[in-house]
Amino acid sequence: MKRIIPLVLLIVFSLTIFLVVNKTTFVSEKIYKAYSETEELPQTVVRVIDGDTFVLLNGRVVRLIGINTPEYGQPYYEEATNKLAELVEGKNVTLEIDITNTDNYGRLLRYVYVDDTFVNLIMVKEGHAKVLIIYPDDKYAKELKEAMLEAREKRLGIWNE
Repeated sequence: MKRIIPLVLLIVFSLTIFLVVNKTTFVSEKIYKAYSETEELPQTVVRVIDGDTFVLLNGRVVRLIGINTPEYGQPYYEEATNKLAELVEGKNVTLEIDITNTDNYGRLLRYVYVDDTFVNLIMVKEGHAKVLIIYPDDKYAKELKEAMLEAREKRLGIWNE
């Protein structure tokens, strides 16, 4: 009996180590795949859905982080949608992840750039979007909030009422 207990403990310990290593590897591969799928190369935007959402050539849907634009039927919906289309449609965009990869709808959550233009910031700065920070994705919260205050003071876009 005294010989069996150390053997059982050794087996349990070995099995635990095996499961931890395999789970860590699986999670790491899953995170890498999700990240590298869209960040390695610029992606082409094929269609704008609304002022904060668009579709890539590879079929993935992207939701801009840190902003919220009017929904269909609300004032300034068309203006916001048209502005985003002007900025990104048919163009190559570079996507930057913050903390969260996707939202509850499976959309990629990203900061978006066309060349050196920070699209999320432009949408706020020109009054086409309000700031919507959902933690932990707050990398550019300060810049976005400052831009919103400026747009509100100038009564641009959605702040024109």
